[in-house]
Amino acid sequence: MLRDPAGEALAEAGPEQREVDLLVLADDALERDRDDVATVDHVDPGIVVVDDPARLLDDRPADGLDGADQLLRNTPGAKARKLHDFIGDAQLALARTGDALRATAHPIEIERVKGRGRTWALSADVQAYALGLTITFLALLLAAGSLAAERDENVVGRLSRGLLGLGQLVWSKVALAATVALALGLAIALAFGVIIEIGGVTGGEPWRRLPLLAVGLVLAGGTLGALGALLGALAKEARSASLVAVLVVMPIVFLGLIPEEVVPLAGWLSDLLPFTHAVRFFRTALYDLSPWPELVRETLWLLVLGGIFGVLARVGARRLLA
Repeated sequence: MLRDPAGEALAEAGPEQREVDLLVLADDALERDRDDVATVDHVDPGIVVVDDPARLLDDRPADGLDGADQLLRNTPGAKARKLHDFIGDAQLALARTGDALRATAHPIEIERVKGRGRTWALSADVQAYALGLTITFLALLLAAGSLAAERDENVVGRLSRGLLGLGQLVWSKVALAATVALALGLAIALAFGVIIEIGGVTGGEPWRRLPLLAVGLVLAGGTLGALGALLGALAKEARSASLVAVLVVMPIVFLGLIPEEVVPLAGWLSDLLPFTHAVRFFRTALYDLSPWPELVRETLWLLVLGGIFGVLARVGARRLLA
């Protein structure tokens, strides 16, 4: 006779129904403790078996699923094997209960992997902006001050008599700014590279890209030199030209640092100035996997802007003769 957990006898039924009743009892046993249901600390499932599978085994309780598994392991009969397989599945499911509960409580966990990657201080953006800031300040100040100084020293008048035209004078200042930008820019890139190599930063310095960087340095230095020459021609005096160049550098850099997504107008204005295009060129030349489309676009921007500023500087250089 098969009894439920409360001790009440179950009604006699066919073999299939009795097997289902036994499975239900095994499931109910998972909800109680062998000793005292009211004070359980954990679930110790139990199951009842009979000696003869045809009579649904014995009506004495086994010692949990492990005990039932031991009893059924040596019990002959098809029903005993089925029950043994069921208990094996139940034990496997119970063994995975902890993982299932943890997965339910924390379905997504973020594991932070610490590694020696490139820090923000040595990132591509920082290196590109360091090059852009340095060259912008230096090229503008150098070209503006040197061109205006030609008038202070009365050199423009003597050169304009046939030794050197105003256009040649302007473009010589542009070439001076480009040369200095190239030398200083490469020195900065080398300094970054040495620090990265000594620190063992992942990825290292892209030494093979330095020729591309050198091209960008010459283009950016020349364009900024043309803008500086324009400022020097308009200021006429060296002191005034230097002051104007310093004042102009600030808004140029500020507009270039503002993301276009935040202030679209600042993005449009920065596209009309060399600083933003120089920074994009440097970043792309050093670290982009496929740099050529962006490099071609920024090269055209720098050439067009440099040509416009150079022509305006040549026209404005006539003021130096007054």
